[in-house]
Amino acid sequence: MSDIERVRRKLESVQALEGTQANWSGISYAMRPPIEPMKLAQLERQHGIELPDDYRAFLLEIGNGGAGPGYGLYGLEAALEERGPGVWGLSDPFIPPASTADWIDVRAPGMLLIHYNGCAYYDGLVVTGPARGTTWSYVEVAPGWVPMVRGELVDADGKPFELQGDYQAWYDVMLLEVNRPRRTSFLEWYEAWLDSVIRANRPKSEA
Repeated sequence: MSDIERVRRKLESVQALEGTQANWSGISYAMRPPIEPMKLAQLERQHGIELPDDYRAFLLEIGNGGAGPGYGLYGLEAALEERGPGVWGLSDPFIPPASTADWIDVRAPGMLLIHYNGCAYYDGLVVTGPARGTTWSYVEVAPGWVPMVRGELVDADGKPFELQGDYQAWYDVMLLEVNRPRRTSFLEWYEAWLDSVIRANRPKSEA
């Protein structure tokens, strides 16, 4: 089974939970129709980018926005509009911050805003630069953008990292080179959300 097909099946399971207690946010789990290939190619040319393969496949085969965390997944046109004009464009490379000593604006170069969490928090997908294809979350403290990760983080000595209330230390550990392989792709990020919704609707005995 392909990654896209697995995500499609999980999305169908989530959509069956529409209106249940698991849908606590009240955001619809409906998905908009897929984007037309010619429209997608036109937008890529217009912005001088080539979208990561998994995100591109999602837009073409599953849907152009809709069901997602927070206030839902932006369609590509809405994502481009939400970003708006700025000093940098999507074709400019995103250079990841090295630590919380850095600061990167929400409209960072190469960063496509794909989802709004409310209270000025966003999730984004890097479309240009060395971190291309990875998902990041925008926070209102330095460094601004932090990578979304899976699995357990390790510190600079390779030992398991335990969060003890110091979010700055957590962000710094996320940015360590040793944790780069733990950064998530678009489909990994989206599938993790699907899994969380499915898990929330299981009886406590099965959770």
